Amino acid sequence: MAAALGALIRILTRNVVFAGALVLLSIYFALPVLVPSQTGAFRFGAEFIEENRLDPLSEAVDSGVYDTAPQNIKDANEKQLELLGAVQNGDVKVSIQAQAEVAAIDLELYEAGNLEAEYEMLHANCAFLEGLANLKEPELYETTADEPMLYRLSELLGSIPPLLLIVPPIIVAYAAYRAIECDKVGYQFPLARRKSIAVAAIASCTVSLLGLAIAVAPSALMSLIMNGIGDPLYPVVMIQAGEVVVLTVGLALIRTLTLWFATVLFVTAISMMVFAITSSSVVGCLLGLAMGLVPAVPQYFSETFVLHDILRYLPTTYLYVAPVGGWPNYLYLMDVLPASGASWELGMFVLLLSATVLFMTALVLSSLRCQRCV
Repeated sequence: MAAALGALIRILTRNVVFAGALVLLSIYFALPVLVPSQTGAFRFGAEFIEENRLDPLSEAVDSGVYDTAPQNIKDANEKQLELLGAVQNGDVKVSIQAQAEVAAIDLELYEAGNLEAEYEMLHANCAFLEGLANLKEPELYETTADEPMLYRLSELLGSIPPLLLIVPPIIVAYAAYRAIECDKVGYQFPLARRKSIAVAAIASCTVSLLGLAIAVAPSALMSLIMNGIGDPLYPVVMIQAGEVVVLTVGLALIRTLTLWFATVLFVTAISMMVFAITSSSVVGCLLGLAMGLVPAVPQYFSETFVLHDILRYLPTTYLYVAPVGGWPNYLYLMDVLPASGASWELGMFVLLLSATVLFMTALVLSSLRCQRCV
């Protein structure tokens, strides 16, 4: 069985379509380093703060708008003006600490009923700034070319179109079951049907995971050389399923990678089960691709969707790994996973359980249709 697995892995690694997909992925991952783009860090820059917070508040106070306001609001305004002024001194650490205090005051005013805003946005902003201020050397990465390796790796998995992460394992799964279908391995290493299908699944998962590592390597290496490895404790904050989730870059990267691993297992398991039923390498892969497209349907997260109440239990909810695992960004504009009760922990459980059930079902079905025995 081990020899057959090695032979199939060699066949898959020589697949031209998969190699082409890896090249395209590598280029896509490397482009933000070679052709830098803005990250959104400008929101915390002195100029932006002056135009959008300091000047408007100063003008409002000077015009007498708050003359009749409660004393706690007047005190808050005075303190915030002092802190916003400190943002202008050019010291990043001082600026971030001052903004963290301003964000905390905003949150206090909201909780006291003196500020109209979205609580999740205020909470996310406060949590991010506090996390950043607690770092030994707070940094803001203004362009994608400024990001160190860990930050870039975590961000690129969050910025890649979801299907680009799903298509490669589908290509590999197709090639693996096509090899079994055409008996490219069986004549060298005769195996029972269930064992050959299991070998195809293991080879498919292994090559898919190695392929992702190869695809991200150039981008990771460039960021490492240019900006170092980065701080794994750099804060990552997002709004997920109505809750503010506070992570670090290191944790977000681990969560995203493990979720992608679970996704690969799930997609491979679908292909495996369908192949066990139909003996067709095409049908299972098309089904896997269709599953990957489901979360892209505009109505999927809508309250009118017929399965809305059980979205958190559907594996399709977790096939787009970035909104579930988390990724670094400076903008908290929306709920990235609008499915009540959904979480990374539940997503891992649902995907791994679904994959296990599909794998076991495929083995049982293939045993029932066994064509040859070892």
